[in-house]
Order: sequence, then structure tokens, then C-alpha cells
Amino acid sequence: MSGELWVLLGTLATAFLAYKGTAKKSSSEMESVYVKEMKGIVEEYKEQAEKLKIEVKLLQQENREVRKINEQLVLENQKLKGVV
Repeated sequence: MSGELWVLLGTLATAFLAYKGTAKKSSSEMESVYVKEMKGIVEEYKEQAEKLKIEVKLLQQENREVRKINEQLVLENQKLKGVV
């Protein structure tokens, strides 16, 4: 499993335990604790999504640079072989 999936399972388990731990409280108190936990999880995933967006942009830029270098090397190789 990927790291993100383990984080998701862990946070869901935490939310479940928080929800289950409030069983002795009133229904509205229980819902309040559950909602707070879910909001925390949502914020955590928003932060993670932003970090991943930045990482994707960096990897895309790196990929463009590598492709450009590759094209130059292919042309150089063809010249050395006398194809071009």
C-alpha cells in the first residue's frame, strides 16, 4: 500500500475511535467531536494535496528538461552515425 493510503487508514481509524469513544456522551456532543475530527482530516488532506501539486509541477518541469536533453542526444547520436 502507498504511504498516502496508510495515512488515510490511520486517520479514519482515529476518527472512528474518537467517534466510538464518545458513545457515553449525548448525540450532539458525539456529532460535534466527530465533525471536528473530520474537519481536521480534511485540512490534513488539503495540505497534502497542495504539497503534491507542487511536487507534480516540479516533476513535470524536470521531465521537460530531460526530454529536451534526450532529443539533443538523439540528434547528436544520429550525426555521429552519419544519419543526419
